[in-house]
Amino acid sequence: MRVPAMKKVIDETCNSDEEKKLFRAVMRQMSPSWEEVWAYPMDYRDAGAGVGGFIYYSETEPFAKRNLVEILQALNDLEDDLGEPLKKDRDNPLNWYAWFALEHIIDKVVRFKEEFEEA
Repeated sequence: MRVPAMKKVIDETCNSDEEKKLFRAVMRQMSPSWEEVWAYPMDYRDAGAGVGGFIYYSETEPFAKRNLVEILQALNDLEDDLGEPLKKDRDNPLNWYAWFALEHIIDKVVRFKEEFEEA
């Protein structure tokens, strides 16, 4: 199976420089290689199921703090597209932001892969 370069996926799915930066940050935070993520993206789609780098507060909170501007921009863009705000976890907002980032970026990989395989 052909694996496109991660840069190609980033360039074709991300709408801003902030989102490109967030994509790279999520991939760096995760433990699997790009080839593994590409082969089985749905295995990494649900942060609550335990995705390496996004399991413990000691991982998610620093990640969210480092990438907060990019996460908030992606969240605002998505909420604008949806026309309504997402329900956020008010008890653990940094953890929620990190999980949002992971799931948002993996959604991009999933959609790109579906189109890529149809072509």
